[in-house]
Amino acid sequence: MLIRFAVGLVVGGKRIHGKLWRMGRKNQRYSFETKMEVVIRYLDGDDPDWLAQEYGIKSEKLIHKWARKWQTGGDVGLDPRMRGSINTGANTETELERLRRENYYLRMERDVLITLKALREGKLDGGWD
Repeated sequence: MLIRFAVGLVVGGKRIHGKLWRMGRKNQRYSFETKMEVVIRYLDGDDPDWLAQEYGIKSEKLIHKWARKWQTGGDVGLDPRMRGSINTGANTETELERLRRENYYLRMERDVLITLKALREGKLDGGWD
């Protein structure tokens, strides 16, 4: 037990839910674009634990929190720079915010389709072996 703890300290990680995680900054900050990408992928059905590992997020609970904020407050919920325009009442997503979110989602779809086409044509190595 003591050896496992010492190895964890040497590696620079800690155990969360039985898995060894790298320890980053205490209060890691993530860009609005990263949060949006993670939330959209989470809402599309990607596993939050896998997303947390891929993006270096300390816990999948943070992804759930971002998704709730985005669903209730739109882009303003995720971007602290937009806080001045937040209305604490009902969901007051502006047309511009809705279009930005839709545009972002469509760009991601387009990129996935372009990559899929390149994979099918053999122009891109899958790299999953």
